[in-house]
Amino acid sequence: MCQRTRRNRRWWAVLITAAAFAFLAGSVGKASAQTVGQTPTAQVKLQAGYFPIASYTFVQVAREKGLWAAEGIEIEGVFATGGQDLVSALESGKMQVASLTPNTAIAAFSKGFRIKIIGANEATRGNPPDGGALLVTNDAGINGVADLKGKRIATITIQSILWLVTRDVIKKAGVDPAAVNFVEVPIPQMGDAMLHKNVDAAMTVEPFTSKLLATGKFKVLAYPYVESIPNAPLAVWVAHEDWLKSNPDVAARFVRVMKNATKILNNANEADARGFVARFTKVESGSIQNMILPRWTNELDVAGLQRVADKMTENGVLSGKADVANMIWVPK
Repeated sequence: MCQRTRRNRRWWAVLITAAAFAFLAGSVGKASAQTVGQTPTAQVKLQAGYFPIASYTFVQVAREKGLWAAEGIEIEGVFATGGQDLVSALESGKMQVASLTPNTAIAAFSKGFRIKIIGANEATRGNPPDGGALLVTNDAGINGVADLKGKRIATITIQSILWLVTRDVIKKAGVDPAAVNFVEVPIPQMGDAMLHKNVDAAMTVEPFTSKLLATGKFKVLAYPYVESIPNAPLAVWVAHEDWLKSNPDVAARFVRVMKNATKILNNANEADARGFVARFTKVESGSIQNMILPRWTNELDVAGLQRVADKMTENGVLSGKADVANMIWVPK
C-alpha cells in the first residue's frame, strides 16, 4: 500500500523533475527581441511554461544565438508548481506553450483538455548509464530490484513519470508493486531520506544522481527510464487547440527555433554544451561538470509516446487505452 493515500488518487504528475527544486529560486527572465538577421513581419510575445533545468537549455542557446529574435519571438518563462497549473494556464489563454512530461500530457488529453503536442526536446536513453537511476545506500543490504519487496521507495509524486517507470522495473523483476511502499519525497531530500533510513531506495535524476554517487555512499540498482521506456519522449511541448488554429505560423516558428537551437546544442563540444547548461540553470559548476547531460532531441516518437500511455493503463493511471496519435498537432 502507498503512503499518503489521499494524494495517491490524483492523476496529475508534477512537471518539476530533479533539479527544478534546486533551481526555482532563480529566474530565467526574458529573451531579447532585438532583430538578428531576418525580421519576420509579426513580432510576438509568448508566455511559455518551462523550468530552468538542463532539459530546456535550448532556450538559452536560442537566446545567445539570436534565434528567438530572428523569428520575431520574445519568450517569457512562466513557472508553475506542476502540470495541472500549466494545462489550466493553457486553457485560460494566460500561457501559449508549455512543456510537460509525456504522462502528464497524455493524462490531460484523456481527461478532455484540448491540448496538442507540437514538438519535443528531450528523450530517454536507449542504454545506460543514465541520469535517472534507482539508488540505494551501500549498507542497505539490497543487491537487486527483486530485493525491494516490502521496502519503501522514494518518488517525487505518486503517478509521476518517475513513479511510473520505477513501478514498471519492479514488475519486471517479478515483484508485485503493491508489495512496496512508495513515499513522496522531494528529490533534493532523497539522499538524506535514504541515509537516515526513512526510505530504502529512491528514484533520482540529475544533478542529484551524480552528486549522490560521488559521495561513495550509494549504488545504482537500475536505470528505470532506460529499462521501462527507452528512446521515448521525455519532455513534450503542448499548446491549446484554439491557439494553434489562430496562430499556426507562430507555433511553427517556435518549433523551428527549438529545433535549430537543439541542433546547435548537440553539435557543440562537451565543454560548450555544459557552459550553456551552467548559464541557463545557474547551478554551481561542479555539479554541471559531473552530471550526465540530457538526451536532447526533437524527434517526436509517436510509438514511444504510445508505450508511455500503455504503461499508464497497465498501472491504473488511465482507465482505458489512449491513442496518442490523436494528440499530435498537424499543421494545415
